[in-house]
Amino acid sequence: YLKRRCEGMAHKKYHGYEVAEEEFPETNYVGTRKEVSIADISTYYGENLPKVMEIAATEKLAITGAPCGFYWTFDEKAGTSDMAAAIPVKEEKKLPKEFQWFKLPANKALVIDYLGDYAKMKDAHLAMEDYMSSNNLRNIPPVIESYVTDPGAEPDTAKWLTKVIYFVEPAPDSTEVKD
Repeated sequence: YLKRRCEGMAHKKYHGYEVAEEEFPETNYVGTRKEVSIADISTYYGENLPKVMEIAATEKLAITGAPCGFYWTFDEKAGTSDMAAAIPVKEEKKLPKEFQWFKLPANKALVIDYLGDYAKMKDAHLAMEDYMSSNNLRNIPPVIESYVTDPGAEPDTAKWLTKVIYFVEPAPDSTEVKD
């Protein structure tokens, strides 16, 4: 009896991942946004994140967290993603036009702590989709990958921590009668 009861209390896993529900605070980000081919995501990120870090340093912006990838779309059929390389900062300032401000409102978020190589993160995203489906939720873009571990400082990909964050809201009731 006790074993069954404890197992019932344990968090269900999705694709091997535990999904946490959190309240995400309003956060300002500075970054660059572009539609790129999925094959070029890491190149775009690698080329643009240093520029974002440089403008933050030049403008004396207080960085408040880890560098992020934002994904408004990820269209495998078309092979494209509308994405941004961004960093969270404390304040907003006028910046050169190649940079954008992203103010994300406080919201309910789902978070997975993913450990491993970026190239193998797909299961964490599938886990999010399954969790949302099971809990009648839908995603509010962008999806955020917050790269907590600096690959330059930690060569072991098994130790790379990425927070996969999905903002969510209740999905429309599919049994609702439409006029």
